[in-house]
Amino acid sequence: MDLKENQEKFFTYDSVHPWETVRLSFVEKLLRKYNPAAKRVLDIGCGNCFVANSLIKKSGIQIAAVDNMFTPELIAKLRGQLTGEQIELFQNFADIHDRAFDTVMLLDVIEHIEDDKAALRELLNSKSVTPGAVFIITVPAFSALFSSHDRKLGHYRRYTASQLCRLTGESGTEIIDYGYFFVSLLFARILQTAWEKLFRRKESESVSGVGEWNKGSIITAIIVFCLKADILITQCFKKIKIIIPGLSCYLICRKLPG
Repeated sequence: MDLKENQEKFFTYDSVHPWETVRLSFVEKLLRKYNPAAKRVLDIGCGNCFVANSLIKKSGIQIAAVDNMFTPELIAKLRGQLTGEQIELFQNFADIHDRAFDTVMLLDVIEHIEDDKAALRELLNSKSVTPGAVFIITVPAFSALFSSHDRKLGHYRRYTASQLCRLTGESGTEIIDYGYFFVSLLFARILQTAWEKLFRRKESESVSGVGEWNKGSIITAIIVFCLKADILITQCFKKIKIIIPGLSCYLICRKLPG
């Protein structure tokens, strides 16, 4: 959950949006596939640490979670919600010293950064990110779908897979894998964006995003099942080199040595 979305529910994981649950499951699979020996993970733009906390419960990894919206008060409160001592919380990446990370997660983060290329290069140039470190990146897809929803969440842009590949490639990485997910949600967002542009209708000014979810366990379970099936089908097509567009885009890359 992004801190912009719902600070009142920031410290609770009992009403997680299906989108977050399924994205977590997908990220776990990507991590196991592309860096199964991961030990130290840097989670930039961690929000309420839902992903970091979940990964720690299932493995022995160490995570440094960074979010520039953290305050000392939020960090103090959040520590009591988290699992053990395997997670460290920081407001800024510059506050991290004497640590080496073999994995970097940027999950729906770089669209919030005005100069995304400079931010990636800063990470890649950092001695804290070891040569060969694996980057797991997810972003919202397709600039044509940019809407008031994106503006409220502080997005500067949306990406295609080719744009994301070009960005990371020019920043100095080896691209390993890329594609889309949440194809079923793409159609809903196309209709929503078309409605907004056609009738000049705007969403309310409050920022909800995935931070508001109260549909009950049965509906939640059904949607989670459908979204997991969505990703499974998309990945099956990808195995035969057919890339199906989706609402989100992902990319796996590796920091080059030197």
